[in-house]
Amino acid sequence: MHLESAETADTTIYVPPIIFDRNSNSVPRLVRVADLLWCGAGLSGLSHGAAIRPPTSVYSLPLALVEHVGGWDTGPEAIGEDLHMYLKCFFAVAGNLTARTVPSAASQSNVHSDKEGFRGWLDIHRSRYRQAIRHMWGSLDTGYAVRRTVEFWWYCNALDGLDTGS
Repeated sequence: MHLESAETADTTIYVPPIIFDRNSNSVPRLVRVADLLWCGAGLSGLSHGAAIRPPTSVYSLPLALVEHVGGWDTGPEAIGEDLHMYLKCFFAVAGNLTARTVPSAASQSNVHSDKEGFRGWLDIHRSRYRQAIRHMWGSLDTGYAVRRTVEFWWYCNALDGLDTGS
């Protein structure tokens, strides 16, 4: 897959769909439904017609692209690491990022608990809620994307101003 498209190989991110299948029969229905919806959200961006295909949880990219963008960010601006790295790469290559869907699902486990009975049931729901909160913190990337879009727009306008028409 990587070598088939040599012209875009260094600016490609590879994104598989995710599926929560390892322990889905042992978690409460509400947790299963929440994770199925998460899988569906990820799948919605992986069609070949989608202009933007961000990863949900699992992705791969060439080391040349990682080096070009200065590696992974750390800190509060990169809580949603998968989406953040996608956006960072997208802006670093001026939108010329290629996302290729890997036609093999990445197997995941639902959150679980070692506790038994009602305490376990409650603990699993609590853990899934905490995970949903972490996913919500990924919305911080909206501000990052807006900031980078404005910076790019100013940069392009500054370049236009340098054009003397000769």
